[in-house]
Amino acid sequence: ICLVRIVTADHRPAFDQAGIVLQTEAPETPVWVTADPTRLTQVMDNLLMNAAKFTDPGGRVGVRLAADQEGRHAVLTVWDTGVGLDQDMAPRLFEAFAQSDRSLARSKGGLGLGRALVKGLVELHAGQVGAVSDGPGRGAKFTVVLPLEPEPAALSQTPGEPPPAGARLRILLIEDNRDAAESLRLLLEMYGHGVTIACTGADGVKAGIEGRPDVIVCDIGLPGLDGYGVAVALR
Repeated sequence: ICLVRIVTADHRPAFDQAGIVLQTEAPETPVWVTADPTRLTQVMDNLLMNAAKFTDPGGRVGVRLAADQEGRHAVLTVWDTGVGLDQDMAPRLFEAFAQSDRSLARSKGGLGLGRALVKGLVELHAGQVGAVSDGPGRGAKFTVVLPLEPEPAALSQTPGEPPPAGARLRILLIEDNRDAAESLRLLLEMYGHGVTIACTGADGVKAGIEGRPDVIVCDIGLPGLDGYGVAVALR
């Protein structure tokens, strides 16, 4: 769940700039899979960039994560209100060099390798990927299905149970992307730590001096006073 939120947060500025609404829907209860997070990030990156490329300004793109009704699979869906697909295109969409843009100019087309990469990575994780559309101009929906895993034993302690003595840290998180900051805060708090968020470099320096945290996690690319400046000021 955290990976989905973090990846969509990373793409949100590009969607905002393109005038496309990006929606994220994920359950409060984590959905666990055994996977390489770097490769799953590549899968989501490709699906989101593809959705943005084929959706006009004013359109919508959504990301939904859920467990299936049988509780056996994690299901990630990326849908859009974009140009859609021909009925005969969907079965071939994940083949190498398959083109979903058949116009003479192919102004939005590429080599068609990205979706083949998605298929390969998902299948390496014992999963499946598919695409459906109601036709040209009616959007498309891409679905990734992966085997669901039980909650890791290390995280299955009773809710509200205090962390082991001495394990709780006071962490200052300096991050201007609110979605990314909230996702990381949720993850750190799940491990029993206390988290304070600052959204600018100047606020981060102030919070660091006043709060004296045990750990500071600071973004480099902050507007105004960047991460390097924050480190110099705190030092």
